[in-house]
Amino acid sequence: WYDTPGAGYGFVGGSPFVTGQKNLRNRVARVTIKETGNTNNINNYDRASHYSYDVHGNVHTIVQENRLGPLVNLNQQYKKTEYKYDLISGKVNEVQYQSGLPDAFYHRYQYDADNRITKVQTSINQKIWRRDAKYFYYKHGPLARIELGQDKVQANDYAYTIHGWLKSV
Repeated sequence: WYDTPGAGYGFVGGSPFVTGQKNLRNRVARVTIKETGNTNNINNYDRASHYSYDVHGNVHTIVQENRLGPLVNLNQQYKKTEYKYDLISGKVNEVQYQSGLPDAFYHRYQYDADNRITKVQTSINQKIWRRDAKYFYYKHGPLARIELGQDKVQANDYAYTIHGWLKSV
């Protein structure tokens, strides 16, 4: 479904978007799944992904809705993911899943001056951050190494041919 906001169009228990879906013109507003029956009605679905965008056209919020199963009985049918971007480069700085709720999870990304990702961190409370990955690059640009985990549990080294093709990992 394009251009049509979800508020008032079938959300069970009201819209999970605080200020409604934004900037939907010529963009996907929702993707719906119906196991059986008529799928031509905007309100007739079992599961859906609802989208809201920032003024630059980046996805700002995705709400996953599940109208079937035990999550509905627990009032957990909506799961929200929000994205925060760097205004200059357009790179994702942070992803917030269920922000402020008991099942919250956060990803934070850092980049170097060439807009290459250098560090990925995760948190459950935005206070204590654990490093998931650290990236290293050759001086001429390509990825050289990825160190995984807070304690450098594993690492991947990358080697390239003289043409710049990946030779080994």
